[in-house]
Amino acid sequence: MLDSTDRRAEDALRLIVSDSATAAMHCLAAAERAVLDGRFNLAKVLRACAHSTRLAALSAARLLAQEVRPSEVLASTFAIVERQSLDRETLTRLFDAPQVTGVMRTSLGTRPTWAALEGVLHRALKSLQSNRDVLESDVAQSLWGCQVCGALVEGLPPDGCSHCGALRFEFEWFGPFYSGTFERLGRRSPAEIVRILQDSPLRLANLLDGVDQERLVWRPSAAEWCMKEIAGHLLDVTELFSWRLRTIHDSVTPPSLDGPLPPWRLLEEKGYPDVASTLIVEGFRRQTQAAIELIAKVSATDWGRFGLTRGRVTTLLDLGTWLANHNIAHLAQIDALRSAA
Repeated sequence: MLDSTDRRAEDALRLIVSDSATAAMHCLAAAERAVLDGRFNLAKVLRACAHSTRLAALSAARLLAQEVRPSEVLASTFAIVERQSLDRETLTRLFDAPQVTGVMRTSLGTRPTWAALEGVLHRALKSLQSNRDVLESDVAQSLWGCQVCGALVEGLPPDGCSHCGALRFEFEWFGPFYSGTFERLGRRSPAEIVRILQDSPLRLANLLDGVDQERLVWRPSAAEWCMKEIAGHLLDVTELFSWRLRTIHDSVTPPSLDGPLPPWRLLEEKGYPDVASTLIVEGFRRQTQAAIELIAKVSATDWGRFGLTRGRVTTLLDLGTWLANHNIAHLAQIDALRSAA
């Protein structure tokens, strides 16, 4: 972790983020221009440069993130969006230039395009003032981002983009979990995955030990889970992981890994608040051990085998990373609920 007193190191990291991120965007735009000009090898070099500079910016930002709370980043982003909304008014005179396409014009940020983003940021920041996480009553469970102009839509998947005309499938889904991202956020090695899984059942048992029934079923709000429901969700998702691993292993072609219900709905009708916490912990321990035994059979090459979640390629390493980080996040949630209750 950075020494908070070392301002020179922090300034150097901020410069890397700023310069590298700027370079990455310019390289991508120049690569697109090179493609349109038929200079494909030049585009290749520019795209590779964008890849390396983007990762340099992300690595520096990761170090800075250890010293800055995510809510502060959200607040500063909101300030940037508001400021750019004003600055973009000065760009109006450029919109009629022949080289400015409709997509460029829209993604530069006509007021309606960015209004949804501003609304999401405003409600998220307000929610964080009194809650550990953003409540789904304040920001919808699902967000959809247009891959063409960046406009956001909350709730159900849109039929298309009302701002730039992008088609239905040209939207990126952002939900309360992820199995993998283009940026490889939170990536874990196989050894880390196993270690985290091995530690999780005992961690859960310790968190629930000695907690009375009233606190075990207490909810911060009607829409949120109690400690027992979160524990049951951990059990359900571990079982889902094992099913997905077996499905990939037994399939010749990449299989669909989507079940009839999304992971967060698997606990419905199971009545976890009425189940003894010791039984939930024991079920989680058994499912975790079964998952670890399956992982032990996965070779280094097999970690790259994949299936499809929501139509997107998802490797075994993505799934293992998802499960490990899922355990860490929900165990921390139970810890916070235990203190709050």
